[in-house]
Amino acid sequence: LHAAIMANLGRFSNLLNDYENAIRIGGNKLRWNNSNLRGLMWYFNLYATTAYEEQSGEDIRGIDSVQITTIHQAKGLEWAVVFIPALVHGRFPSSHMNEQKKWLISRTLFPADRYDSKEDDERRLFYVAVTRAKSTLVLSGFRRIRVKKSMSKFLKETLTDNPKVIQSVDPKCNRIIDVDMESSRGSENEIYTFDAGEIVDYTKCPYFYRLRYVWGYNAPLNEELGYGNALHYCLRRVVELHRKGYNPLSAILEAINNDFHLPYAPEFKAEKMKKSAERILMDYVIENLDDISSVAEVEYRLEFPRKNSTITGKVDVIIDRDEFVEVREYKTSTKVTKPDQVALQVKLYALGLGKLGYNVRKGSAVYLSEGVMEHIDVDNKSLNYAKTYAEQILTDIRNQKYEPKLGNFCEECDYRNICKWAKSGE
Repeated sequence: LHAAIMANLGRFSNLLNDYENAIRIGGNKLRWNNSNLRGLMWYFNLYATTAYEEQSGEDIRGIDSVQITTIHQAKGLEWAVVFIPALVHGRFPSSHMNEQKKWLISRTLFPADRYDSKEDDERRLFYVAVTRAKSTLVLSGFRRIRVKKSMSKFLKETLTDNPKVIQSVDPKCNRIIDVDMESSRGSENEIYTFDAGEIVDYTKCPYFYRLRYVWGYNAPLNEELGYGNALHYCLRRVVELHRKGYNPLSAILEAINNDFHLPYAPEFKAEKMKKSAERILMDYVIENLDDISSVAEVEYRLEFPRKNSTITGKVDVIIDRDEFVEVREYKTSTKVTKPDQVALQVKLYALGLGKLGYNVRKGSAVYLSEGVMEHIDVDNKSLNYAKTYAEQILTDIRNQKYEPKLGNFCEECDYRNICKWAKSGE
């Protein structure tokens, strides 16, 4: 199928996932009977038709073309020339600003004010829009459609605050936009942001990467979904509670009882998996109590430059070894992400932390379900290899190389039932 069709099917999978999510919360089963299909139809008609935008057929970072996007889609991207039209009163900011949204449940049941559009929200969105241009920004409005329209207050403020920078142009006048080519030279010089997890997923299979990150296909919902995240979060809470003076056993019980949650599991299965998580954390903490006591940072966010890109990530824990630090990554098991892929992730984190002044001399990965810890080399030779490998992956992503990689990962792939390569075996 054409890339645009595949992308919009990916967007449709988002829609179905959201609808299914609402039904399956709490462990309910989804059966595509007349009732649920009717509900899906109402979801289309009353909400989805205006809430879901088209999905771009390709990763639009760096494509040399005219692109029409929403402001939300443009976040994190830049172009030589940006046009922002319809800057009139009632359009931007929206005429619905400061209105209370109508919900199907009582506003007292959740922080509803957080989701109401306010002027500050619209102003931040305007800031995102006007900062997408590297060389030339064109702001425009119109005087009337059926009725007369006044200028957007944001545009008025912009003209007032920047009289020497912004030039008003007669709309009847033909004008050639003079682009500063030095500041907007080809896409090879543009900086794009990639999460370390994206890079690891690309090593599993480039076509898997395309389905997930470019076309936006969701993983199927199942009862165990969220187990790994819940286990990670509870381990984080154990560290935090231990710092506050809890003994290890109390910290584990407190974290499991209050913070372990599986949204799609029925009660009996959730309880069984909670017991499993408790056992796993008990085994790990008892065996590694000194490490728990030496944790300096938990889920430490970092970003660092790498070959016309920025790599971001979240280090599970940084362990203080007095004269140096150790980077440690937690995984539920080796089933989906293999040790060599986890090692790449740890080495990328070690590179990033090194840029921030950390003396990283040890790396490790813990596979919690299996009770296994593996040490990972973070010497200069290993890090240089990881750096070169990651840069090649980033180049391949920018060049949109998405060839399938057939192998053992196909059995664990979330998309094995729709992947043409896995089905045909080509």
